[in-house]
Amino acid sequence: MQCDSSEQLQREYGESTVALGSYTKCLDGKAKTSEHHEELARLERLVDVSRQAFLQHKEQHRCRREY
Repeated sequence: MQCDSSEQLQREYGESTVALGSYTKCLDGKAKTSEHHEELARLERLVDVSRQAFLQHKEQHRCRREY
């Protein structure tokens, strides 16, 4: 069983991963501008931060559910 905070952090991580994937797919085959690169970097940071927060919470609170 996972706690509510763990579920929220997992949801945020999933949403950020989907956003990055969608944006990357949208740009596939197109010439990328500096704005595109900035947005990609922002989304990658968001994925990294949300992943770290989720994993840190899982470790600290020992939420036992496998992911």
